[in-house]
Amino acid sequence: MDSMNATLPTTREHFENFDIHDGNEVVVKTSKILTRRVKGLLIFLLSTAVAAAVIVPSVVLTLPSNRSTTLSSTTPSNTTSESATSSITVYTTHTTTIAETSVTPTVTITTTTTIITTTTPNQETACTLSSFINGGFESGNYLGWTRGGGRRISMLSSQVKPQDFLPGGSFYDANIASTQSSIVINGLDPILQNLMANIVQNGTRSLQIGDAARTGDLSVVSQSISNYFCDNIFFAWLAVFEDGNHNSEESSLIVVELKDLTQGDTPINKRYTASSDTAGVDPGFLSATVSGRKYYYTPSWRVENLNLGVNRRGHSFSLNIAVADCSQSGHLGYVYLDSFGGTVP
Repeated sequence: MDSMNATLPTTREHFENFDIHDGNEVVVKTSKILTRRVKGLLIFLLSTAVAAAVIVPSVVLTLPSNRSTTLSSTTPSNTTSESATSSITVYTTHTTTIAETSVTPTVTITTTTTIITTTTPNQETACTLSSFINGGFESGNYLGWTRGGGRRISMLSSQVKPQDFLPGGSFYDANIASTQSSIVINGLDPILQNLMANIVQNGTRSLQIGDAARTGDLSVVSQSISNYFCDNIFFAWLAVFEDGNHNSEESSLIVVELKDLTQGDTPINKRYTASSDTAGVDPGFLSATVSGRKYYYTPSWRVENLNLGVNRRGHSFSLNIAVADCSQSGHLGYVYLDSFGGTVP
């Protein structure tokens, strides 16, 4: 709280000079004795500095014929100071009492300042706050995720669209959606065993989509994110694809699709297949024969990086991941997923 004392002149013509002391006290010197009838208008400009913001409110003082009055004024509410991480709004209320106690009246100005601080998180913090719900499946359920599924039989790999297998899609089958994915705990893959890493990448749980049945089914999981402020989407995955000696259009596959709901486009659409001529397309896949059947698999967790760039900050997205058996329904495909978020797992 700041105080300022000033001596009022007799009339507005008798202002001669101002002395300013310490930025807080203003003394108005006059050359004549104050008469009974005091008229005039004194405008004080108070300079208040709060958090690097210079605020100059105006206080208007008027002494009417009854020689005593109380005035107040408020600093405009749009006075703000901004930095990279916060916004400070300052509201200042001035209450003034003027009373003639002697030949020369004394004016006391009392200033009360209220500071309201609203924190605006930086990009890193905003990224953390806008990340995936249950991205590591540690809740032990499907919180935040939508499951889908249906029959893939005779559908070419290039024709697979994950949204067609989500609720409301033309190929959606509620029974397949509810039975072809599961939350799994730490352990080894039942087929590849020690050839693969632990089926949980981080924590105690991960999500398996698809299963070991050879039924020609497709499973999909999806999550929509609003106001996403990260520049990347990361997640980790392990894949098991059975080699059916098919080409890439008929083989087991995984589809990673990211839709920008704000901009209305699909910036990312990746496909990995278990075709015999490409060893799963990606050199990170290895092959092994178990119980007379050949498989393509990822021996360690693959970290997928979906680079969005700064121009998509704050957009809303839908991430869809689909896994399918071969189109001839004789060879399986399934994937373990973990560690969804905006930072490298």
